[in-house]
Amino acid sequence: MLVRRTAFDLPLLLFLASATLGIWTAYDKDAAWSKFWLIVGGIIAFYAVVWMPERVGRVESLRIVFAALPLIIGIYFVLTNDWREPYNATRWLYQQWPTVADALPLLSGYRLHANTLSGLMAIFVPLQVAAFFNRPDLRDARRHPARAVLGLIAVGFSLVMLVGGRSQGAALALSLTTAGWLLQKGYARLSERWSRPMALLTLAIPLAIGAALFGPLALGLRTDRVDVWRNSFDLASDYPFTGLGLDNFTMPYSSYVLLVHVEHTTHAHNLYLDLWLNQGVLGLIAFVAMLVIAFTRRDVVPCWHTAALAAVTVLALHGVVDDALYGYHGGKAVALMFIPFGVLARPGEQLRALREERLHAPQPGRPRPTILVFAGAAGIAVMLGLLLLPATRAMFYRNMGALAQTQAEMSAYRLHREGSIQDAMRLRPDVNLQPAINDYLAALGQDPMDPGANRRLAQIELTLGRFEDAHAHLLKAYASAPHQRATRQLLGESYAIRGQVAEAVRLWRTVDVSQDQLTIRVWWYSLFTKQEERARWIEKAIESLD
Repeated sequence: MLVRRTAFDLPLLLFLASATLGIWTAYDKDAAWSKFWLIVGGIIAFYAVVWMPERVGRVESLRIVFAALPLIIGIYFVLTNDWREPYNATRWLYQQWPTVADALPLLSGYRLHANTLSGLMAIFVPLQVAAFFNRPDLRDARRHPARAVLGLIAVGFSLVMLVGGRSQGAALALSLTTAGWLLQKGYARLSERWSRPMALLTLAIPLAIGAALFGPLALGLRTDRVDVWRNSFDLASDYPFTGLGLDNFTMPYSSYVLLVHVEHTTHAHNLYLDLWLNQGVLGLIAFVAMLVIAFTRRDVVPCWHTAALAAVTVLALHGVVDDALYGYHGGKAVALMFIPFGVLARPGEQLRALREERLHAPQPGRPRPTILVFAGAAGIAVMLGLLLLPATRAMFYRNMGALAQTQAEMSAYRLHREGSIQDAMRLRPDVNLQPAINDYLAALGQDPMDPGANRRLAQIELTLGRFEDAHAHLLKAYASAPHQRATRQLLGESYAIRGQVAEAVRLWRTVDVSQDQLTIRVWWYSLFTKQEERARWIEKAIESLD
């Protein structure tokens, strides 16, 4: 066969389809196309690993690739990183060894973020260890001690880069994966000598101690990320089916969640949320399907199976607390995300023999897969049933309205332009928000309490001066989803401009307004719309917050 089929083909096709959808939904097409070609490059890298020959001459090809890849990434970071930047995560190294850092050349080009460096090192270190040390013939390793020394130096350099990036989440993910592997090995050894219950009981003690140690550590890692995750989930819920587009997170997050007029946060710091926001629910489903296939693969070359599975495990665990692949400097590291899956897609000897047997055997008529047919029909019936529910139709209209609003507003919005706040931009004649308003009204026709449609519509109505309509919609949004940050701030504003200062203060005390969100509203009512009384009420509420 010229093309080697793999278990990941269908999820990868769905992933590519969702990336294509991410171009259509994006308001910034240039950024979306850049991310799309990185994803295409990553899929090509997947198939390059799958089709890679076992040997190039006398050299095993995979060993060369994974021995060198972390070294290349680390050296590239060292040569392009500006160690003197005040906000650089590696500035602490410059403070320790300024002479060494000053002596390093600073090359131009794409700057790899320190968190991305740590995430990539955590993913590829297991494969690098396998490349140097996981050899079936131990006598060969003993005859070549220089190879072991070189392996120790290379892996040591990779671990230094991992620690140098100071990503606690990446280090924790690699540590938990290593601990899981050791526990699995220990369970296998103990179950050979004792009964399985006794082996599990023996391992439960170190497992409980590890949980007691790592639990508080995990909870203490960047507690501010919890707010980002919660806010990002609220943003994604406005685009539940399609997402908001590839690499288009920053300004929608600022405009519709934090309610500020400048860039604030560049990604969700969670791989799964970023996938949902970039490529919709289809992209998230495709990635989860790849994880499921990876963890259920059995017929893989033995010396690579554990290492590749460990790499995927680190990727999955680290993705919960940070996003080294889709976030940080445009998420260019996404092109490397598919490589560990490519190792798991390479067939082992047993599967190769089975394929050869099937290829040369006569092909009898296959029985109809009755169970699969019925299961597929049942799944389609359930999907159609869900689509007929009013709440599902409301989510669809909300999604389309949010897309229409985002594309209309963000395409026209420009930072650092005079009067560049979102409310002023919404009043421009070239910004047509009527399609978004129609979709929100259609969503409310299906579900009058839909939180996203009520909040988004109220945000537009506050700009247009339809204050009573906005207040009614915000009350419904708050009743349905009181946890949403933007709803609480907007409802507080609605109370304030009605003169109900105490109610405004009560709501504003529950949200972080440290980015001058309320001062911006004073500007809007006093300088832009000349409604001095409403501006004074907001100022009075601000004074009561102190």
